[in-house]
Amino acid sequence: MNFWDLRVRMFIGCGVALLVLLFTGIKGCSDEKDRNTQSSSDSQYSYSDDSYSDDNDNNYTSSGYIGDNYIEIVDYRFGETEYDREPVIIVTYNYTNYSNEVRSYDNNLIDNVYQNGIQLEKELYHDIRNEEIDNSMSDRKIQPGTTITFDKVYTLQNDYDDVDVEVTPILSTSSSDKVSKTFYLEWLI
Repeated sequence: MNFWDLRVRMFIGCGVALLVLLFTGIKGCSDEKDRNTQSSSDSQYSYSDDSYSDDNDNNYTSSGYIGDNYIEIVDYRFGETEYDREPVIIVTYNYTNYSNEVRSYDNNLIDNVYQNGIQLEKELYHDIRNEEIDNSMSDRKIQPGTTITFDKVYTLQNDYDDVDVEVTPILSTSSSDKVSKTFYLEWLI
């Protein structure tokens, strides 16, 4: 065997070894990701607060437990009042009752929405122009383990300053018992 044949064989051997290591490393990373995904989904009461979605920077989810209630501030959309045509924000919530009794969102939690540090006024659903809003779900009683989705409407000061949404228990002295989310307003045209 001459010197050049030996170099070619070494080069091919190193290339094959490198490919094996590369594919083994990729497979190992993939397996670890699968294990992490599986372990987080195995927990019945997993908690995720401020976890971002890849779809849209405005669409990150803030959710968590407040006592034995689980609340998720999902998303927002714009609207306007029927007569004055003032801008409103329509916030979508998911609420799950993890207690051992029948209860409603409105009897256990309260939502406050702020713009420029000032609380926004809640708007009546029938005054919103061209919107389908289910206004009855938040005060309906639901059984343990049930999840509902509902909207709430608030009159905006303007359509460009950020909006802070906070959900707290109706009766609480602790400021740590809350789920909050900031919406960075952006008109979708």
